Amino acid sequence: MEPSMHSDCRRHLVQAASGSGDVYDQVETSRVLLFMFAVLIFVICLELFLHFLEHATKRKPKYADMLHKTTQELMIVGLIYLLVKFCVSTGLAKANGLVYQALDFADLLILFTVLAMVLQATVILFRLRKANRELGKISVLRTENVLANALTELNAAKQKSWVHRYVAWSKLEYQLQVKLLRCLFLRSYDLPQLFPFDKYVEDVQDSQVAHLVEIDISMWIVLMATYALFFIFSGELLSNGEFKAITPVRWWVFIGFAVSLWTLMILLLVYLRKLVQLLLQQAAKKVNIVQDGSTSWIREHRNMATPEAMAEALSHVVQYEASLPPMPPQEAIDNMRRIADELSDDSHDDHFLAHLFAHDLLCGLLGTVGRRMKRRRSPSPTTPKGKLHGVGSLHLPYFSRKLVHVLIQLLFVMNGFYYALFINCVLYLDGFNGMAVIKAALVVIPLLLNTFVVAPKITREFSIINSLFRVDAHKLSAIVEHFAEVEAMKDDMARQV
Repeated sequence: MEPSMHSDCRRHLVQAASGSGDVYDQVETSRVLLFMFAVLIFVICLELFLHFLEHATKRKPKYADMLHKTTQELMIVGLIYLLVKFCVSTGLAKANGLVYQALDFADLLILFTVLAMVLQATVILFRLRKANRELGKISVLRTENVLANALTELNAAKQKSWVHRYVAWSKLEYQLQVKLLRCLFLRSYDLPQLFPFDKYVEDVQDSQVAHLVEIDISMWIVLMATYALFFIFSGELLSNGEFKAITPVRWWVFIGFAVSLWTLMILLLVYLRKLVQLLLQQAAKKVNIVQDGSTSWIREHRNMATPEAMAEALSHVVQYEASLPPMPPQEAIDNMRRIADELSDDSHDDHFLAHLFAHDLLCGLLGTVGRRMKRRRSPSPTTPKGKLHGVGSLHLPYFSRKLVHVLIQLLFVMNGFYYALFINCVLYLDGFNGMAVIKAALVVIPLLLNTFVVAPKITREFSIINSLFRVDAHKLSAIVEHFAEVEAMKDDMARQV
């Protein structure tokens, strides 16, 4: 009798320590061993897959950086889940209790947000890869060859339907824009013709996409506010409604959120394209196409998005490049290094808060506002070397590089968060029958359009603006050194032959 009582006491103590005795004491050791084996198999497969990804991304540092940030974010989410299990096993939270469920739902929401951001960044990279590959092919060609090939394709498309003309122009427009803006960039910063401008633009673009998988602290605060706003509009937050309640009004609230986000991203894309047009007009002025008094030319070719205006501009670029004397590769490398060093010296920031603001976009924006206010009180007579200069004054209306960057990052993060919000709070409302699946597919169309169509275009347009408007001295130096290494390898191969 007494041994039996001691046994019962020990069992109750174990149950109390676990916080869920009626659940854990029913699990057999053989079952735990079986699932331990299954988990180990999964861990081994996952590690092999990660090693494969690390090997595949060695040649592309930006992809490797993106992979590192992805695993870092997923590790944080895994630690949150470990915290949940720790609270249950130590009795701080009861299994399937309110605290446990709240922690579990919060962890799932964060997990799906991180996964959505990773998938979204991957889609953007693959959507931009084709355009970057085509740009890399024409980078070795002179402007006259690129222009001649483009005119041949456009003239052939004129004989066909308007669909063929639109497709041909949409395929060539970005390539011709980069060639024209390349002339603006090289002349503005006195760089030689051998500078690989396309590689510089692609590097800026990759850095922007790689940052998408890293959600800053300030962004998480905005996402929490958005989450609260969603349930305020559905009327559930203030009334203490259940998280998994069947509330049809959530459909309409989510549709409003998704359509509003899609509208904002479309407006941002239109604004960025307007800025690119202003840069193209500035590039036209750089090659003496547009003169201040030539109002007839401006009336006829103000819209640089037409094939005729672009062809006219590039024909002047061809004449300008033909007038330049040839420069030996080593002399070009020396000039590029000198200019990169000058820009690097100018980019050093003596403010001790710069390092604090370096990793959070919103904090960095606030730091920039503070520095600008300080400069207004004590203005400097010189213009930063890293900013675009040239013929006339270039004015990009309402443009702040960091503000637009923060806005783009915020909209992209919100798009990924809406996927997680939809999966956790909306998808289950009508069950999983055929009509519910069709309804869910229609509701997420704005998010899918943002991911597959709008976001890649925004990334491409902003990368062009960001590359020209303010030079990233560190990326410029890295591009120059890479170019110097390639030229040195060519010289070694030539000597060996």
